[in-house]
Amino acid sequence: MSARPRELPEPRVPPRLAWAAAGLVVTALAGIVYWGALRNGFVYDDIPQVVRNPWIRDPRNLLRAFTMGSWAYEGTTSNYFRPMMHVAYTATYMVFGLAPAGFHAVSIALHAGVSVLVLATSSIVLASGRRRSGEILALATVAGLLFASHPIHSEAVLWIGGVPDLCAAFFCLASFCAYASPTSTRVLSWRYAFSLAFFLVATLSKEIALVFPLVLASYDLAFRREAMGARRLAGRYLGFGLVGLVYLGLRFNALGGLAPVRRHGEIAGGAIVLNALPLFAGYLWKLVLPTDLTVFHAFRPVASWVEPAALASLAVAFGFALLGWWLWTRRAAGSFVAWAALLVPLLPALYIPGVGENPFAERYLYLPSVGFVWLLVMAAGSIRVLRVRLAVSACLILLLAFYAVAAAARVRVWNSDRTLWLDAVERSPSAPIAHYNLGAALFEEGRFDSATTEFEAAVRLEPSPVAWTSLGNAYREAGRPGDAVPAFLAALSMDPRLEGAYDGLGLAYVELGRPDAALEPLKAAVALAPGSPVALHSLAYAYERLGLIEAAIHGYEEALRADPSDAAARQRLTSLLRGHPSDIGHGPEGKGP
Repeated sequence: MSARPRELPEPRVPPRLAWAAAGLVVTALAGIVYWGALRNGFVYDDIPQVVRNPWIRDPRNLLRAFTMGSWAYEGTTSNYFRPMMHVAYTATYMVFGLAPAGFHAVSIALHAGVSVLVLATSSIVLASGRRRSGEILALATVAGLLFASHPIHSEAVLWIGGVPDLCAAFFCLASFCAYASPTSTRVLSWRYAFSLAFFLVATLSKEIALVFPLVLASYDLAFRREAMGARRLAGRYLGFGLVGLVYLGLRFNALGGLAPVRRHGEIAGGAIVLNALPLFAGYLWKLVLPTDLTVFHAFRPVASWVEPAALASLAVAFGFALLGWWLWTRRAAGSFVAWAALLVPLLPALYIPGVGENPFAERYLYLPSVGFVWLLVMAAGSIRVLRVRLAVSACLILLLAFYAVAAAARVRVWNSDRTLWLDAVERSPSAPIAHYNLGAALFEEGRFDSATTEFEAAVRLEPSPVAWTSLGNAYREAGRPGDAVPAFLAALSMDPRLEGAYDGLGLAYVELGRPDAALEPLKAAVALAPGSPVALHSLAYAYERLGLIEAAIHGYEEALRADPSDAAARQRLTSLLRGHPSDIGHGPEGKGP
């Protein structure tokens, strides 16, 4: 900035009642926009993360959440160590059980809390520029309202699986509030201790919080560099470094590494940087113009620096870097912090091998959007010409209305798996996972003909053994076992150890009147999964169709030992023992995709 020392900006705080009223207005808008979500159900990963998650049923399981990966409850290895997610889910379950409205209410409450913290932190970064207290209140309120209603947040708020993003943002901003108070410059203070504690909880909520101290560093560089000195600032960062080491120790203990699962293997080396730039440009674009939102954005890797997408994104990145340099040299302290608050939390999402199945996800913008709304209100607040200021104020009102309407419209999209993935197919027709998940949702609703259409699209776009197996099951349930056989064979040609494909193939042969041909694949299914009640039931059913009653009885007994709740197996076994075989026209209950 400048070598000339300057005093810390004195906060100009309006009456507490005015701030409380502003907080209530921001809270009310956040609630109004997403109120309709209380009628929504569980969607997407909510089913395994909440409905089928045994850890959240008993608080005594929470120790596992701090010592194991977030998906370890189902035996899955992942890059996710988010124990606070299980804390939030467990607390919600203790109060609401498995009522989806309760989980959605908690998400809305968290979003409202984050929006209020945006209001509070805005008053800190707006303290530069000799603004009057009333102006600070007005601009901070606008920032809170813009954040509360921004449509890009709909995924994080409406998807119960977005709780980690909400919690991480909440505790990062709480840490900022405690750390960046203009009246707190001592190395050791209760505010500093709270900032460290909030930072630790933020990291345990989501790994992106680990980079947040860089935002605090930007605040110190902009506001405190001359007042505190390099040595005192280094002392303050030491605490955050120690907290980061504690988190990394817990993470390594739980996962066995920083990121043990590497995704998107086709992108490596220089291609990571090459493709990070289009991602960054795309994220900026979605913040500025949040349209065509969807749960799954199709990602098309860039192969060369001379491609138009690469050149355009390079220009965007250069322009953004130039903006940061300009804000720094112009002594725009608050705007520089806002610029850093947008960039820093977004950096982890640009490392493609470490992110989830889809490199571009709207929820990754939840925390970075804080910096975006700060930049907006500071740009608006810098205008001094009255007429221009009135025009900008009118534009902000229109923007706020657009945000609120667009976010509320997303509530209906997230109502169910069918509505969610139908929207995804419309927005990203080239994404195979969108077609696959829509097919799975339609299959669950018993709409087998429609499900086959979506599974056919999925295997056409990206053949996979799971997609072929799901297509085969849909063909079977739609009364087309002849079409199911080649689908299952295609799955097995890609993965010869896929138990579900062997099981489906055997049942398709039975339905074609060829139970003798069914025995080999069904025995293979049992061999691959000896304790599977589904495979045991299917094999027993094939024996029954062949008239091998003793083998069928033994098979049903095995199936019941594996799953005593299998009512169909119990009914068949009873009928066979009484010498009255059940109607052989009805096979085992259809399996999901």
